[in-house]
Amino acid sequence: MAELAATGFGAFSPVAVARRAGVAKGTVYLRWPTREQLALDAVAAVSDRIEDVDTGTLRGDLLALADQIHAVVDGAHGQLLMRFYLESTTYPELYGRYEREVVDQRLTVAMAAVHRAAARGEARVDTDAEAVAEALTGGVFFLATRGGSAAAAKRREALVDQILHGTLQGQ
Repeated sequence: MAELAATGFGAFSPVAVARRAGVAKGTVYLRWPTREQLALDAVAAVSDRIEDVDTGTLRGDLLALADQIHAVVDGAHGQLLMRFYLESTTYPELYGRYEREVVDQRLTVAMAAVHRAAARGEARVDTDAEAVAEALTGGVFFLATRGGSAAAAKRREALVDQILHGTLQGQ
């Protein structure tokens, strides 16, 4: 991850990864036959910390997910994800795989929270769960780029409350 964050995909090399890890390059190539798969697995590993949470309320679920997303995108991991995103136009096939193999699976977690809330009667059944997931993810990612502070948690809470304004029954 550190190598990819430092160099970007354009200069990314499995040989440099092996050197940084202190292993033979054959060890790296045995596990990851292509630099694309190595890069995808590195980026996916960063996002693996996002887990489904069922607090019993949509607000609680989205706040917990916002905290998880913030923990992933804050700091060095955020640098890796941002750099990967910025190179998406240069490497559209790789970014397309990233979208399908990583992003879509992570959005499913937030979408599941919306579907549970609709099943409980808490959220409107016509709520666009994907739009909620994208707004949450994009909003938290943006807030993380503004730097960490005590106010960051309050901004995440305000973001979730704004998203919920058009999602909950009776709103």
